Amino acid sequence: MLSNNAFYAFLRTTCLALVAFLASGAQSEAQIDRILAAHIPPVMIEGEDSSPGYAIEVLQLASEVAGRKIDIEFLPIQRAIHELGNDKSSIFPSLFRTPAREDVYQWIAPLRTIDMHFITLGDTPGNLDTARKLGDIAVSAGGAPDAVLTDLGFENLVRVQNPDAAALMLTNRRVDAWFTSSSVAGAFKSDNQDTTISPPIFKLSTFIAAHPDFPADAAQEYRDALNKLRANSALGEIAKKYNVDFD
Repeated sequence: MLSNNAFYAFLRTTCLALVAFLASGAQSEAQIDRILAAHIPPVMIEGEDSSPGYAIEVLQLASEVAGRKIDIEFLPIQRAIHELGNDKSSIFPSLFRTPAREDVYQWIAPLRTIDMHFITLGDTPGNLDTARKLGDIAVSAGGAPDAVLTDLGFENLVRVQNPDAAALMLTNRRVDAWFTSSSVAGAFKSDNQDTTISPPIFKLSTFIAAHPDFPADAAQEYRDALNKLRANSALGEIAKKYNVDFD
């Protein structure tokens, strides 16, 4: 039988071991990066494990190279961007970098430079002056297309919650045009051959973005991983799969 001193020593050692175990578990959990995604085909695609979108596949591969664990969570786009500003462990796979967002987020690495287009069911505007003469133009509320046209003084905007809503409004002729990115426009036209896509109207860069206080060392691990992936054919395979080009 253990003496009182031996028993308390054993109990103290056991408690310290338990605390260390729980601490290590908490530390491991804290190292999981929260990936906030929104359903924007072909950038991010909800419910498609084999084809989750090019931005998610790039981030999945980068996390493997960096040796980091990620947890992907799909949310409505406005909620996802809101959460990006609140959760220090969060990353958004593909966010347009605009002047208004410059100091709001941490820009981990460039992904693509994307052309912005008008989509119509008839004649499409070839420039911004022609577009100003249209009736209503659908844009995703608070998104980069909204910011671009708002900054340019457009007053004929109909702000909707997501690209699916904009597509529905256009196909039902409730708006005259939809202003969006080339990747979204291309995916929409593949299922709606009677639509017309305008020439490129504007260019914006997309980045893998994070909360401003996302750990700097972790951000650097992702940058290093992406540099390695750019040096081999890994990103090229993803680009080919989704018919896109990466910066």
